[in-house]
Amino acid sequence: MATPLSNILLQRMVVEIGAKSETSLDNSTPNDPFTLTHAIAFAFGSGASQYDLVWHDTRLLAAGASEELDVAGGLTDAFGNTLTFDNLKVIFVANASDEAITDPSHTATIADLLIGGSATPVPVFDNAGDILPLGAGDVFLTTAKAAAGIDVTAATGDLLKIENNSGSLEAAYRIALFGDSA
Repeated sequence: MATPLSNILLQRMVVEIGAKSETSLDNSTPNDPFTLTHAIAFAFGSGASQYDLVWHDTRLLAAGASEELDVAGGLTDAFGNTLTFDNLKVIFVANASDEAITDPSHTATIADLLIGGSATPVPVFDNAGDILPLGAGDVFLTTAKAAAGIDVTAATGDLLKIENNSGSLEAAYRIALFGDSA
């Protein structure tokens, strides 16, 4: 098992959604603006609202290709440590297919992704039939702040499958996983 990091700088995640509805009347234009903000605070460790492992990447998938990310020993962090997540606290996947990402070989496309569908899935997807479509530019985010988080079980509940659902277009995605090792 890798030595967990002791200085993870991300302490807070903020999600903000806003909109403004309006209509034109004869003498005025009433509107209804709103913003919803939700902040989640984290600390270093392995308890509730804590994590000691982080993995992130930008990845490319050829047309029709898929990959299964093994979160119990199959990922390596930026420092060369093999990561074995015991619990996941944050799963973030952004379909970046529609962006000209930093990889010079990727051209922006409208490729769709499928998340889930593994025979031994990370438990946020309870079985192989649980699949979430993610269109180009869309984001999937889930959090589990409880100490148990999303429980990872090696060999039976540790794979996060990402599939390019396009038969002819390359897909790109960004992913970040936060969790703990014990």
